[in-house]
Formats: sequence, C-alpha cells, structure tokens
Amino acid sequence: MTHDFIKESAQAPILSWLGNREFDRFVTLATNDPKLAGCEDRMRDLLREWEARVNRSSVGKSWLRRPDECMFGCFFQEKGGTNPHWHGVTNFGLDSDPKKIVRLEKFDNIAAMHWRKLCPSGSVDISHIYDPAKLFSYITKDIHCTSDFDNIVWPGEFSRR
Repeated sequence: MTHDFIKESAQAPILSWLGNREFDRFVTLATNDPKLAGCEDRMRDLLREWEARVNRSSVGKSWLRRPDECMFGCFFQEKGGTNPHWHGVTNFGLDSDPKKIVRLEKFDNIAAMHWRKLCPSGSVDISHIYDPAKLFSYITKDIHCTSDFDNIVWPGEFSRR
C-alpha cells in the first residue's frame, strides 16, 4: 500500500460526510502562539469555549435549549506540533429559517472578537464557501490515516445533549 492510497482511504469517508451537508462559512482560527504547539487538549478547550461564546452571542442566553439554532461546525486541527490552528466549516440552520441570516451576520461580526479574547495573539479568517469540494480537500489535507481523526472536532461534540 502506498502512502497516497492510505491517505485517500482515510479521507474518503470524511469527504463524503462533508459533501452530504450544507455549510455557510469557512473559518480559520489561528493561535499564532508557539507555546500551544503540542497542546492538543488546550486547543480543544479553546475551540469548545469559542463555540460556546459564539452560540451564546448568536442565539441568546438560552442557546443550550435551542440546539437547532446553534452553530453546526466541523473543525480540523492543523500543524499541532508547530503552529496549531483550526480550519472549520459551519452552518447556522436551514436556509428556510428567517433568523438564519441574522445569526450569520452576528457570527461574521463576533467570531473574531471571541477568539481574540480567548487567544490574544490569535487571528481569524472567515469566508463564504464557493467551491465546497476544493475546500473540503483543503481542510482534510492533514488526514493521512485514521489516527489523525483525533484532530477532528465533529458537530455536537461539545454539546451537553
């Protein structure tokens, strides 16, 4: 088995899963902090807290009781040993939901603020998704084998449900 075959077989189910869902935004959350290199648990904690703050700001203080309005996101940690950062794709509900546009606008305005409060040296990039297949290949590029699945945060992983 070649390395490329193993990588493709590890990526295939993830690419299929991503391709069967709708996402609104591509998000990069960078720490720009070399002290966080190798600190996978801390990186997960930062992402968990960021997601909670974004949901609280976007949906309101009762966000835990309104999961259908919360951010649905899948995040992939990259460069964990040198320059840890997250690439993710997010969605804020069905297109038919009239409040979705309001939640997306809030997200675009508050996501960076919340990340910088948690990680002062950090930076955030948010963009619309124009070519999902190309984007999904990009965010899964560091998935080389199934042990890399530990670097993925799946939707709902942080919820208390």
